[in-house]
Amino acid sequence: MNRKTAYMMIAALLIAVCLPSGSAYAQSSSRDDRETVREAIERTNEVIASAREIVQDTRSRKARTALEYSMKLQNKAENSFDAAYFSLAYKLTTQARSEAWHAINLARTDARQEERLKRLAEYTTEKLVMLRARIAETGVRDERTLRLMNESRSLLEKARINHQQLRGELALKLAETSFRLANQAEERFRRSLNLMEMCRRRLALLERLSERAYAHFEGSGDERAATQLRRAEEQLAKARNTFAAGRYNVCRMNLEKTERILRNITRNTARKRVGDPENMMAEARRLQARAEEMIGAHEGASENAYMLLEQARRMLDRAESEISEGNSDEALRLMEEARRMLRTAVEKARSDMPPEQAAGEIDRAAELGESVRATLEQCEAEGARNLFERANEHMVRARENLDNGQRDRAVAEARIARNLFNRIREICAR
Repeated sequence: MNRKTAYMMIAALLIAVCLPSGSAYAQSSSRDDRETVREAIERTNEVIASAREIVQDTRSRKARTALEYSMKLQNKAENSFDAAYFSLAYKLTTQARSEAWHAINLARTDARQEERLKRLAEYTTEKLVMLRARIAETGVRDERTLRLMNESRSLLEKARINHQQLRGELALKLAETSFRLANQAEERFRRSLNLMEMCRRRLALLERLSERAYAHFEGSGDERAATQLRRAEEQLAKARNTFAAGRYNVCRMNLEKTERILRNITRNTARKRVGDPENMMAEARRLQARAEEMIGAHEGASENAYMLLEQARRMLDRAESEISEGNSDEALRLMEEARRMLRTAVEKARSDMPPEQAAGEIDRAAELGESVRATLEQCEAEGARNLFERANEHMVRARENLDNGQRDRAVAEARIARNLFNRIREICAR
């Protein structure tokens, strides 16, 4: 044996002595794999246990399905581990853990959806209840608002049914749409309320202006003004009807038309007043006659009221003289002063009126109303019944003012009602 061969034999002997045998190495590697897989399986069991606690508090079908699948995979992993198929066991337990986390995420998502659905349902229900109470309180009539509320309530009920049937995503979408419709209904109600209040104020104002204009032109012989007043009354009747029907935008347009007509009447009257003193004098004499009639009817009128009436009469006589001499400016000044005195005299007579006389004025107006009621049953003229309702409203206010001791206002309301009753007679007689 040569030296080279001897060295190779010595090296091989040393390697055999220093290294473990092949079977010993295989046994060590097997022990490491078993420990790693066992720890992985234990970790997966912990995740599955957490997932079971979270999933059982939810109603998510997807979460329960994912958890069941995770438990099946974990069962197979444990069986593979018992059979010493460590590689397969590790792969299965890893998949089972992933499915368990997926079940947790699905359960948490479902819990968030359910919480949001509950919150939306509470907010929407509260909003609809409060909105219905506000509608009943204010008397707003708006079909669009009611439709939005009904649609919102219907979708909320569908959301509840889908939630019971475990269709959480669809239930949440329906609840969100229901909440959005409730908000739209609330906004629509606010706009309708503002518009309704504006229409009510302007309607009351224009009714008073129309009544004054009618009293001003009644018997004046001004056919153009009478025609315009009839147009204004027609527009007012339409405004009242649309207001009662809750069509506030249409009511607003009718009121604007009425206001334009009354403004034109006022403008034309102002031109006549400035340009024709004789027309003004005729109007002032009519005012004088009405004042004399009203003051004469007040048994308790004071001497001061009669004195003002006499001063106004003399001042109008002077104004006529100024007109005949061509002094229009002085005549206009005297007529304005006389008109002011006549108004003051009437107000003074009303304030001096005893309660019995004020009650008599109201009773006479009420008697006229009863006779007109009988006529109205056979009257088919447009607007007559609306006028009758307005007259009754003035009668109610007249009695309220009389009860409160405001006799002048009570008589004024009764006279307005009487004028309206007379207008109804004229309309029905055509």
